[in-house]
Amino acid sequence: MSIIRENLGGLLPFMLFFALAHLFKAARFYLVLLEQDIPLKRYLFLYARTTLVNLLVPFKLGEIYRVAAVYHEAEDDNKAQRLPKSILSVCVDRFFDTAALLAIIIPFSLIYGGSIEFVPLILFLALFIFALVYLSIPKSYLYLNEYIIMYRQSKRSVSLLKWLEVIKEWYEFTHGLIKGRAPMITIASFLGWGAEFMALRSFFGILGKSFAIEDFSRYINSLLSTVHYSMARAYNSLGTAIFALVTLGLFIMLMAETSGQKGRKNAADPDRI
Repeated sequence: MSIIRENLGGLLPFMLFFALAHLFKAARFYLVLLEQDIPLKRYLFLYARTTLVNLLVPFKLGEIYRVAAVYHEAEDDNKAQRLPKSILSVCVDRFFDTAALLAIIIPFSLIYGGSIEFVPLILFLALFIFALVYLSIPKSYLYLNEYIIMYRQSKRSVSLLKWLEVIKEWYEFTHGLIKGRAPMITIASFLGWGAEFMALRSFFGILGKSFAIEDFSRYINSLLSTVHYSMARAYNSLGTAIFALVTLGLFIMLMAETSGQKGRKNAADPDRI
């Protein structure tokens, strides 16, 4: 405890970098969801509660809840399209987030450790496959569409053409999520992880411990695997407490706003029962 008291000067930098990290991450996801027309206050509540769930649930399985939250908030009249669009929105956010993280971790791991750990390697392969599939869709669609129309005439071919149209629609939606915004989303991703690194470094400093890129890599591994890391657990516990308070505050604010709107509506219509 005496070590913590001696290093309490690091509390302000920790709070600053922690807030900046999530400000940049929230801004990135907001850019991805820009065309969903989610009101800012409702979006902040969405980000806060989904981040809270992600901190509570291991292995990033909280992203499933994030998909459900986006599905609930999305302004799409076609309910059949809301689920795949919600999934794609979260996947695009995760892609840029993970790509920025790997761009930081992998070079340092190779320079200082001489090798890449298992989790970053798996993430890199997953991103590579995702990007390869995404980039190959336009030309693959044109080729397969032309080939089936010219050389295949059967019920199965018609079904395949329908699926090609669905895949093309998903591709166009995904492309629309980042069109004109990819540089800003990328910058927000790098700034978010940079601020997270500094928040972790400040947190370790409060506890009288040093923090380097190797510790950052270890922290990331502990989030995505069963590897136990007590410092990561302590940091996430503090983050959970902070986001529980933020989520509660935003919930109360939204409820008060909703009640006020209902009150004004009833006042404007006194005959309403």
